[in-house]
Amino acid sequence: MTTILILLSMALFVAYNIFACVKWGVPTSLSTTYYSLPTKWRWVFTLFMWAIAILLMPAWIEVANSFGDWRNNLAFLSFLTCGLICFVGAAPNFRAFEMESKVHTISATASAITALIWCFVCCWQIMYVPIAAAALCLVVGLSTKTLKDCKVYWLELMAFGATYSSVLAVSVL
Repeated sequence: MTTILILLSMALFVAYNIFACVKWGVPTSLSTTYYSLPTKWRWVFTLFMWAIAILLMPAWIEVANSFGDWRNNLAFLSFLTCGLICFVGAAPNFRAFEMESKVHTISATASAITALIWCFVCCWQIMYVPIAAAALCLVVGLSTKTLKDCKVYWLELMAFGATYSSVLAVSVL
């Protein structure tokens, strides 16, 4: 069940990004897709962020507690990261309101940092997995010539790619 939840969250993440890139081109950040959606459909961004986090959270917590050593003490990072992603979804209109902008920006930045800390501290034996995922995003960004203009988007994809690949690798190994 753990692997299924990870794959569902990952499939939803990939599907939303493919949809956004095909429909509007490569966005400057994942969060700006909120403004690309028609006004009556902007709730989809919130639902998307909540769904990927809520699907991933129980599986990631289980994986994070499976090491059987000191790394289990860092399982709280999986909960914290997913909770912060939910805050990003709860505060999508970051251009309109100062408080919403602060909640959104701090949550997005902190979620990337906590996810990457978990990946690189807990998954040091398979470091090549998150590095390969990040490198793939870098290659795609360079090949589409959007890396410079959409650097936040590609950094977000690198963080999500590193996280999903690490959690999935630990769950199947």
